[in-house]
Amino acid sequence: MPDPTILVFTRAPQAGRVKTRLAPSLSPAHASAVHEAALRDVVASARRAATDVRLVFDPSPGAEAWFAAELDDLPRTPQSGADLGERLAGAFAAAFDGDGGAPDRVLLVGSDSPTLPFDRLAEGLAALHEADVVLGPARDGGYYLVGIRRQAWPRAAALFRDVPWSTDTVLAATRRRAAAAGLRLQELAPWYDIDTADDLRDAARDARDGSHLAALLRSGELPVDQPGEGGEPVRRGGDSSARDGDPPPRAEDEVPRSGRRRWWMLAAVLAIVAVLVFAGPRLAGVVAPALEWIRGLGRWAPAAFVGAYAVATLSGIPASLLTVAAGAVFGLARGTLVVWIGATLGAGLAFIVARRLGRGAIERRIRGHRRLAAFDEALARQGGRIVFLLRLSPVVPFTALNFALGLTRVRLRGYLLGTAFGMLPGTFMYVYAGHVAGTAAAAGAGASQAPGGARIALTVVGFAATVAVVVLLTRSARRALARAAGERPKEGDPR
Repeated sequence: MPDPTILVFTRAPQAGRVKTRLAPSLSPAHASAVHEAALRDVVASARRAATDVRLVFDPSPGAEAWFAAELDDLPRTPQSGADLGERLAGAFAAAFDGDGGAPDRVLLVGSDSPTLPFDRLAEGLAALHEADVVLGPARDGGYYLVGIRRQAWPRAAALFRDVPWSTDTVLAATRRRAAAAGLRLQELAPWYDIDTADDLRDAARDARDGSHLAALLRSGELPVDQPGEGGEPVRRGGDSSARDGDPPPRAEDEVPRSGRRRWWMLAAVLAIVAVLVFAGPRLAGVVAPALEWIRGLGRWAPAAFVGAYAVATLSGIPASLLTVAAGAVFGLARGTLVVWIGATLGAGLAFIVARRLGRGAIERRIRGHRRLAAFDEALARQGGRIVFLLRLSPVVPFTALNFALGLTRVRLRGYLLGTAFGMLPGTFMYVYAGHVAGTAAAAGAGASQAPGGARIALTVVGFAATVAVVVLLTRSARRALARAAGERPKEGDPR
């Protein structure tokens, strides 16, 4: 099988032609130095992920001479086309249709994301084993990476046609183009490009030790806020506190901004969730009559309970109340099964609602928040595992967590699997509690079928053991969750 190819889409570092949006914080010469350092770091990352790395460069005057002198060991092809879409399509066409055997996968990355995690490129290539197209969304609305596998070419050329470049709809338009062409799309975790002074301050924080960008930014030659001890910024050079306004982005940088409509939509979703959560306890009064009605349905009672549980999960009715009731109504085994199915169904519906309406605004709002971004990235890479750990370690209520996870990058499949298996211990414990309560009530009422005292005692002891196991699981889950999110298990970690 041919090796995959990584294309680095870039320009030569010529003063006044690159990183122009860094002015007036940086001079043209300093902006050019930032671009060169970023380019070299992206090339280094590409070489770690693939053996076939090629440059696709803007053929401005003097560009060929610079690349021949500085990066002559890399194959290079000049960009061609009237707009960004034609240049991107031309880069993929040259890779897939060129001499020497077409690669099975081609990944194109810009040179504006030098702090991109090392494994992100390898993750993109791996995704193309199953997906036709992979995108790396930029948190400001564009994308920093696009990949296509050979079987999808030239059908995937449609991704680059009729896209309103330099607007706030580039990423959304690309998703629609992929869907219209019948292409299987997979998205990676979001990241950011270096376009403004604020982006450069973020890069100073995230730049890897030993990288070209880190050496430049930490040399003290550029007016950039550097993160000092404890994460507090330390001034170096001149003033860079002012942001560059919000001019229209350059097409090749792909920096579309999110509109206000999505932010208002997110606010509406959060308001609805808040109303449901606060109103849920008041709705609990309808639970008892509903359970009595369900009990009278006979063989249809489990199916009715599953539906009621799913609706209750969306409505904010406390899940623990229903779960305990299931133990009393259906017994231990059947109660656990119906709760497990109903809770998974309701959690999935809540997740889809939050994902459809609120994710776009969230991924832009977490930019610059290191811990939130790290956790979001961890969810994208290890979604099912982390959801499983979160369900074992319920630090937030079940209903709220359903909506919150819908706003992250975790995939629906991983979310459902992690939810279904992660909540089993807690579900079993609560159903067991209801079963114990029902057993004790039956004994106290002197029912003819009531179990003996020894069995009741054994049931209570078993419930206590179940609680102990769940406590141990939650403690282990918290530690594992902290490690998965890139934090130390101990609270107060200064990272």
